[in-house]
Amino acid sequence: MMPDAYASVGAMTHSFIKAVECEPRGVTYGRLLTAMKSIMINSGGNCNLQGPIGMPIRKIANFSGVQEPTLSSSEMFDIYRKAFVL
Repeated sequence: MMPDAYASVGAMTHSFIKAVECEPRGVTYGRLLTAMKSIMINSGGNCNLQGPIGMPIRKIANFSGVQEPTLSSSEMFDIYRKAFVL
């Protein structure tokens, strides 16, 4: 079994962990999502489709390869006012 320090995580999970670590206490949900997207973009979220089929797919789909952080909730609220609490 691998130690936690070497565990594999997905890109979105990685960006969430980094954003929570870097943002101050009392950060809003909106700011957290913005930080996550920034981390995803700055971490090199490029489309890595290679070969003869890769280029046409990238052109047609205009695919950046960067996932979009999203939030779902059973109730509506202002994501830029409500603080994120773990």
